[in-house]
Parts: sequence; structure tokens; C-alpha cells
Amino acid sequence: MLTINDIAAAEQAEKGEKKLRRTALRRKRMRAAFRANVRALCEREGWSFAELARQTGLAASQVRTYVCEASRILPGDDKIALIASALNTSVEELLRPHKSQRRA
Repeated sequence: MLTINDIAAAEQAEKGEKKLRRTALRRKRMRAAFRANVRALCEREGWSFAELARQTGLAASQVRTYVCEASRILPGDDKIALIASALNTSVEELLRPHKSQRRA
């Protein structure tokens, strides 16, 4: 037999699961925005990913990993700041989805 405490605990667990799903979705969107923005800015500069790596001091393999379509990795704050600086933009702009990246 369920008690009020059991029901309350189940509701709390459900709220926690929803929050985790929302957080995971936000991170997924942030990774997608980062990849798309880095690609677009490299294209604007006429840079390859190897050139971006040279400009930031990161390994070319790291940069390729961060911008690979299948990547589930978002670099750390320090590396995002390096990339933003090299591309003459802000960290916020690198992580912000633009209209073309948003779903209706």
C-alpha cells in the first residue's frame, strides 16, 4: 500500500528526472551551437581547423574532436576562451544557438 510519503518521493524523483533531461538537452544544444559557430567563424576567417589549432596552441586533433559532428565533447572553459579569442568573438557567442540553428 502506498503512503503519502511514497507518493511524494515518487513525485520528487520524477521532477529530478525531468530536470536532468532538460539539463542534458541544454548541453546537447550548447555543443551543437559551439560546433556550428566554430565552423562558421573558421570559414569566415578562411581558416582550416589546423589553422585554428595553430592560433590557439591546441593540438589539431583536439580541435577536430571538438568540432566533429558526432562529438559529445564540449571543451573546458579555458579552451573555449582560447578558441573565442582566436576567432575574435565572445564565449557567449560561441555557445549561443543562432536563428538558423534553432528549431521552430
